[in-house]
Amino acid sequence: MSAPVKVLLGTTKGAFILTPSGKDYSVSGPHCDGWGINHVIGDPGTGAIWAGGGGDWSGAGVWRSEDGEKWKLCKLSNGQVDEWAASDPGTAAFFNWTSTDVPFADLKAVWSLHIAHGVLYAGTNPAELIYSSDGGATWKKNGALRDHPSRDSWNSGAAGLVLHTVLGDPDDANKLWLGISAAGVFATEDGERVGRGGTDYPMTRCALNTTILPRRGTVTPASVCTICSVAPVVSCINKITTGPIAAPMVDAPGRM
Repeated sequence: MSAPVKVLLGTTKGAFILTPSGKDYSVSGPHCDGWGINHVIGDPGTGAIWAGGGGDWSGAGVWRSEDGEKWKLCKLSNGQVDEWAASDPGTAAFFNWTSTDVPFADLKAVWSLHIAHGVLYAGTNPAELIYSSDGGATWKKNGALRDHPSRDSWNSGAAGLVLHTVLGDPDDANKLWLGISAAGVFATEDGERVGRGGTDYPMTRCALNTTILPRRGTVTPASVCTICSVAPVVSCINKITTGPIAAPMVDAPGRM
């Protein structure tokens, strides 16, 4: 008998897990200590769950759980609470705060998550691609996107300059697509080296040449403003590969 389908929800009050129970659902949560969570994904192979989020108050981070009940935070950047607590013992005691070394100083929040071929990816605000080869314990930045020659021309969307969608090809570890608001869609066909001890892969900015956003799943080129839909990414994927695209879409953030 197959395991029940679970609904993974990210909210401004934490992460929730919905499990079918008769004609209704049982609800587990809120998890992640009340952090604002932008995206929650699971690995069907291992049962591991990751939740990404944060903000100005908490900083950015990715939470991991093996069972949906016990969660561990990998903090990626500091927020206002860390600044206040570091300088005020009373604030530190109130929040039960302890100093934590963080790998990044410039991230506001994690916006999207994706796991493919043993590598966990996270898109952030501001738009960076970070990746982990050990299930989210340690993280590195992708230099190709960070140093992309078009970066100075990127404009922020309503939610900021966010990397809101990461998609991989389930059949090809070399292929990866990114959606950034409002910079457009970026792609690589040389992603095998990411998280596997090699150099950062080249990243190409895809040309999107219309102003009409297509329905999800169509192949018409889409506009560069991609904040609320993965359709532009789907469009670009159809233009540069002949492989199937349905499978990578299943864990895209649901901000439709």
